[in-house]
Amino acid sequence: MGTEPEGNGGATPTEPGAKQPGPEAPDGDQSREAGAGKPGQPGPAAQKQRAAIQQQQRRAAQATAQMRQLRRRRARKLGILFGVFVALPTVLATVYYLLVVTPQFESVSLVTVNSSEMGASASLQSLMGGMPDIPALRDTLAAREYILSRDMLARLDKEHELIGHYSNPSVDWWSRFSGESFEDAYEYYQDKVIAHFDITTGVMNVTVRAFSAKKAHEIAQAILSYSEERINSLSERARRDRIDFAEGELGKAEKRLVKGREAFLEVQQARGEFSPSAAVTSAMTIRTQLETQVAAARAELQSLEAYMKKDAPKVVAARQKVKSLAAQAAGEKSRLVSKDSARGLSASAAEFEAAATEKEFAQKAYESAMVTLEVARSDAARQHSYLATIAEPSLPDESTLPKAWRGILTVFLACFLVLGVGSLVVAAIKEHARV
Repeated sequence: MGTEPEGNGGATPTEPGAKQPGPEAPDGDQSREAGAGKPGQPGPAAQKQRAAIQQQQRRAAQATAQMRQLRRRRARKLGILFGVFVALPTVLATVYYLLVVTPQFESVSLVTVNSSEMGASASLQSLMGGMPDIPALRDTLAAREYILSRDMLARLDKEHELIGHYSNPSVDWWSRFSGESFEDAYEYYQDKVIAHFDITTGVMNVTVRAFSAKKAHEIAQAILSYSEERINSLSERARRDRIDFAEGELGKAEKRLVKGREAFLEVQQARGEFSPSAAVTSAMTIRTQLETQVAAARAELQSLEAYMKKDAPKVVAARQKVKSLAAQAAGEKSRLVSKDSARGLSASAAEFEAAATEKEFAQKAYESAMVTLEVARSDAARQHSYLATIAEPSLPDESTLPKAWRGILTVFLACFLVLGVGSLVVAAIKEHARV
């Protein structure tokens, strides 16, 4: 390594002032020297590198242009979809709500049903903010159901031509009633007449919608009038039912009493006794006295037989007295209890007692029925339900429906939501198909 190269073994030293050879150039310099052509022109390698860079730039520019074009197509497509599914319906809704729609008017009233059955506890409960009285609550709910019933619609249409008003050709096609059957009209009626009951206060809010202020006020007044008639009819029927029932029970009790009295009189006439029980008591008293006299006569007879002969006049008379008194006692006994049960005073007393008991029960039932009838009449006069109007039906001075800006905003948001959801669904389907 410290030796000179063979080709330079005989080289002479350089002259003074001659240029000394420098160190060897690196490989890169050698490559630039090797690739260098003419002065001021790049070599072939540089030209290739520049060409590659330019090609990459052209590809990037093409990709960017394609992305921009794709974005433009997507934006154009999205704009078309937005215009068709969002902007167009919103514009149509705006035109409808601002230029075409027929204004609607609302008549509002507040009513409740009061009942005279409310007691002190119910009044205290109402003052304390509790639930309304049960009878009044029941009657108010019944009034609400009647207001929203088919009977109410039929009567309103018969007397006020309600269906004809809702189907008037001057009303816009979207708002007017265009059905043919009564059931279609009833479904439409439920959207125009609203009866909301507040259970905490017992007040019912009745709202009537019509295409003129006068008609809305007219229908609302008719609804309250018909509801009041129905409440009064139901209340009167309930009171009449109570009185009729009490009068029916009194009639039954009266017939029973008459029948019991007739049976009692027949027993008296058949037995020939005004009071068989008194006759029995009298017979028992006589029998007891006779038995006492018989015992005394027998004692006297025994005392006479002790010192007199049997055929002595006093003994004979005493013996005859005993027989007579014994016969009378036996007669009274047979009168009380006879072998023929239908003829004895005991049978007569039993029959009389049964008739008297039936007559007494019939009398008490009659008295109870009389009291029940008086109570029913008193309750009927006191228990009365009636429709109380808290706020009369209002006469609107301007339309309240439809809410134009609310409707337009609703259409816009609904269409925008449909477009968004539909775009997501389509994108998901395409992605799934690509996979």
